Amino acid sequence: MTGRPLNSFGRIVRVPVLFMCLCAWSAPSAAQDTLLYVFGIAKDYFTGDTLKNYTVAALDTQDSLHVVHGRCDHRGRFDLVLNRQCTYVVEFTAPGFISKALEIDLHVPDSTIWSAGYGMSIAATLLNALPDLDVSAIPRVFGRAHYDPATDEFSWDMAYTEQARVQQAATLRAYDEKRRKSSGKEKP
Repeated sequence: MTGRPLNSFGRIVRVPVLFMCLCAWSAPSAAQDTLLYVFGIAKDYFTGDTLKNYTVAALDTQDSLHVVHGRCDHRGRFDLVLNRQCTYVVEFTAPGFISKALEIDLHVPDSTIWSAGYGMSIAATLLNALPDLDVSAIPRVFGRAHYDPATDEFSWDMAYTEQARVQQAATLRAYDEKRRKSSGKEKP
């Protein structure tokens, strides 16, 4: 196992409305009171390489018909605009990799906080689908973000993320141990 971080979620910042307009903010979304521009990349856990053939979609946890599909470019960068006060599960999927998701709760106590909108940079790392790797102990939702009125920002639940990292590390250690035993390379 390498020492790379599993998720470096990045920064969550307030961005001016003009920036949102330049980033494909359409008239229908302008009518909404919520605006979170999410952008970033997905990487291979083991190599650290940026993935180019992946999809990202945000699903409303209360309305299965409300799905926001991200756009990915030829460099492996994605973006999507979330414009509803709900809880989204943002899922990253790629052929040959185990999907990973993040939960973003956009419920806020006062809708006026959306006046300038927010931006969120995410760098998700996906784990290769390895033969005989039991991932049942690794949570599918790897991180959770929510609005913190004390700081007027969205923040990550780092205790939850650390728990997910520990579970993934334990799964990878068990996998490595199993592979060593089956190959006869077990250390005395």
